[in-house]
Amino acid sequence: MAPINPSVRNGLLAVLGAALCWGLMPLYLRLLHAVPVFELLAWRILFTVPAAGLGVWIMREQASLRLVLQPKLLATLALSAMLVATNWGVYVWAVQQGHVLQASLGYFLNPLINVMLGVLVLRERLNVYQGVAVALAGAGVALQALGVGSLPWITLTLAFSWGIYTLVRRQAPAPPAVGLFVETVLLAPLAILTLQHFANAAPLAFETAGWSLRALIASAGAVTATPLVLFAFGAKRLTLATLGFMQYLAPTMQFCVGLALGEPLTPLYAASFVLIWLGLAVFSLQAVRASGWTLRPRGSHG
Repeated sequence: MAPINPSVRNGLLAVLGAALCWGLMPLYLRLLHAVPVFELLAWRILFTVPAAGLGVWIMREQASLRLVLQPKLLATLALSAMLVATNWGVYVWAVQQGHVLQASLGYFLNPLINVMLGVLVLRERLNVYQGVAVALAGAGVALQALGVGSLPWITLTLAFSWGIYTLVRRQAPAPPAVGLFVETVLLAPLAILTLQHFANAAPLAFETAGWSLRALIASAGAVTATPLVLFAFGAKRLTLATLGFMQYLAPTMQFCVGLALGEPLTPLYAASFVLIWLGLAVFSLQAVRASGWTLRPRGSHG
């Protein structure tokens, strides 16, 4: 067997690092349970601005910053900024309230939500495998609704906000680090207003916290930007089929973290996961058959 070339190996390590960061995110957020959700979201936005700016420099994407001066692109990134802020806020609330399993399910659903949005918005056609996959996922969500006694709004909000975010970002030809930098810059005034609002009512958690909690809050920017930069670096060195499989690592880790934190996994809840996993298996196998799976991107010479 021929050894994996260094470029592909580095890509795998980078994507694994990104998955590790995203997968362990619930543990990081649980350490910040004393910080109100909106305050933490505001600090995350503000501290991500310099972290994403550093990411732009690391990825050598400075030249792409000129693109964002176009009004149409700025408007698109403003919309994607609101979607990513919604996703972040719901995720933080879900983790703080002990709903890590529901949150992980939302990210498992993302590939299938993307397929569904492609059909509804872009008028793409479903093939048989994709139709079966979406049907299995829909049955899984319905079963979860029966298990919790209502629509699993955390799962659906996370899945659709990220799916629509992905769709919107496709309309904005900005590299990942540049996109994140611009999005957080656009959100920064709202974040500052939010902090001012809460500061007028009571001292902010950041002001009354000890040095260790302040350090954790301040690290939110690095925690947000680092996996994105790692993933962007690795994505250039791997095939789409490989990336497709590896995108399930983070929600799988989050699922395991939820179980480790003692969240209950009822039979109905477990059955809903199984149905969605079956849908993902059908979807992934079809993608592999269509593309021909190899670790090295076509045309790559290292």
